Amino acid sequence: MDNQMVKNGNKVLKTEAVVHYLLSRIRHAGVDPELLPGEMELCEKFKVSRVTVRRAIESLIAGAYIIRLPKRRGAFTNPEMAKNIPYPVGIAVDMGYTFSIDGSAAMALSGFLKKMGSDENCSWLYIYLNISSGESLENIIENNNLQGLFWISPCEKIFPELRRLTERRFPVVSIGTPFTSYYPVLEKNTILRNYAQSGENIARFLLENGLRRPVYCGYPNESFRRFVEVLGKEGICFNPENLLAEPGEIEEKLPSLIERNKIDSISSSGAACRYNPLMKVLSGHPEGRRIALLLERSPITLQYKRDYPNLNIRLNGENTIQKYMYRAGIQAAELFQKLIRNPGMVYDPVVMS
Repeated sequence: MDNQMVKNGNKVLKTEAVVHYLLSRIRHAGVDPELLPGEMELCEKFKVSRVTVRRAIESLIAGAYIIRLPKRRGAFTNPEMAKNIPYPVGIAVDMGYTFSIDGSAAMALSGFLKKMGSDENCSWLYIYLNISSGESLENIIENNNLQGLFWISPCEKIFPELRRLTERRFPVVSIGTPFTSYYPVLEKNTILRNYAQSGENIARFLLENGLRRPVYCGYPNESFRRFVEVLGKEGICFNPENLLAEPGEIEEKLPSLIERNKIDSISSSGAACRYNPLMKVLSGHPEGRRIALLLERSPITLQYKRDYPNLNIRLNGENTIQKYMYRAGIQAAELFQKLIRNPGMVYDPVVMS
């Protein structure tokens, strides 16, 4: 059954690719009906069967986007429908070939779509990209006549293609990962989290709660540097031993830090790769309950708090990641609209708290 579902999904994707291409031809056609590429030409271009091409054409005939003319062979554009065709925008997450997204990416997409949908001057069609077939990103853009791309947390592997598109002044807007500034990000047309502010917020929370001997679980990034700086201004010198940069260091070093350095708190970035060993060590250590474990509030950390009621887990903020990603999505849409209104422009990163 699973294989059949995959096959059916592929049929739909192949048909949609042909449909999007034909719609782009109709949108850019003149005031008179124009002959569209023939079935065999479309089969060759998209490497699909004639059945798939005919399915695409018939769907557009049913919608009156394509017409047949008396005594003339082939399919023709319907000029009256050109103005009704929305402009396609590509949507992608991470590597660009996943069919599922997590909660934070969903919030970014929600914010983006809400802002784009409020634009009364233009109608948009959103196409979720799948580049797993080996087809180049540029071919996908051409075949779907995409007017731009919105990419949530793109992985470094896709950076070269996205940079080339930006250099050609093709509208590409991205949102960097919200979890850490340790990972590389694109240099232009991107929305970034204010990681330094995040580090300051963590330090302020510790100070307000009288916690002065913290362990920091995370990379020595911008957030960590501001964290140390804020503590230093309040007379607290962070012990370098208390930095556990790699997830694997938690089980190895944390037990001895609890005993030797008398730590009173732990701040951790990241996800399960750090949270799981933290829960394991603190649950199994006799002093684990007294140590404040500071995590950023999210659905994941709320679940950890429910699963480990005996630990002193404190959540900073109110669904901070989700709220940030939603606002970042809105900001990305504003930047995208700015790029559409000002062809040829590129913009420096937008840093958001």
